[in-house]
Amino acid sequence: MTTGYLWDEIFGWHDTGSGSMFPADPLAGLQPIAHHVAHPDTKRRMHELVCVSGLIDHLTRVSPRNATDEEILRVHTVDYVERIKRESELPKGGDAGDGISPFGKGAFEIAARGAGSAIAMTEAVVNGDVDNGYALVNPAGHHAIAETGMGFASSTMWQSRPSTPAKSSAWRRSRSSTGTSTMATALRPSLPRTPVC
Repeated sequence: MTTGYLWDEIFGWHDTGSGSMFPADPLAGLQPIAHHVAHPDTKRRMHELVCVSGLIDHLTRVSPRNATDEEILRVHTVDYVERIKRESELPKGGDAGDGISPFGKGAFEIAARGAGSAIAMTEAVVNGDVDNGYALVNPAGHHAIAETGMGFASSTMWQSRPSTPAKSSAWRRSRSSTGTSTMATALRPSLPRTPVC
């Protein structure tokens, strides 16, 4: 049994800005945070732990790819996609839509890479290239809806969910994560259980 693993260094470059979502208020007991809660360091650290623990030697690398405009437009409106593309060109980026999901310059391309990589992992499982898989992608995509992003998510990554029962079973064996899920969801039972955090 093989487990696929996908990470692209560009996911660690997704800029979520500072911790301004929760501004400091010492009188209320809120101390300042150095990073936004969805900062890419958590994903980078997860990948580094996968590598230094030796777990990477037991995984099959799956190549990342960008989602096509057609794939993105399966779940998002044209207006939303065009707005994100425009704001992604600005020197300071923009917000996915809920006021707490900031992104920096170039974020559309990184989000397209994340969405496409989730699709690539799903395809690897469905096609039988790997038995199960784990895509450690960033930015998040699990909260975005058709016309807006929210909850730190700018694009929905599940647009390639298969429709047939056999393919749906394979789809469930693939995982996409923004770093908040555990590697255990994708590991086959016979792998050595080396702690990764």
